Amino acid sequence: MKKTKLIGTVSVFLAMVFAVSAVFVSAALFGDVTHDNKINSQDARVVLRHAAKLELLSEDDLKQADLDGSGKVNSADARIMLRIAAKLDKIEDYTQNQPTEPPTTVPPTTAAPTTTQPPVVFGPENGDVPTLDIGALS
Repeated sequence: MKKTKLIGTVSVFLAMVFAVSAVFVSAALFGDVTHDNKINSQDARVVLRHAAKLELLSEDDLKQADLDGSGKVNSADARIMLRIAAKLDKIEDYTQNQPTEPPTTVPPTTAAPTTTQPPVVFGPENGDVPTLDIGALS
């Protein structure tokens, strides 16, 4: 009888530990769109790429990235992220803007760019430097 009670108690305890740890693992840090459990310049970079329409954020990341509570994710949110990373501000100053429901899923990586940019070429491709014949101008 004691052995059965002990096994039942241990089973309940382990179930409670796993349930509590699952809650802590699933809770994302407000402002952390790179899912590395910190707010740094990489999060600001992702937000700026989203604002420039070079990268798409998931719905959950959009909620997480809107630090100023404006309903939009833009450079103002990236600025706040940089201030938090530089320890000029605290994330607690912005938690009143946090979404009420936690994110449902965590995407594995950021979205692919939505547009492709042509490569920037500085000067002729063959390496020759163009010259200007001043005599031709007179």
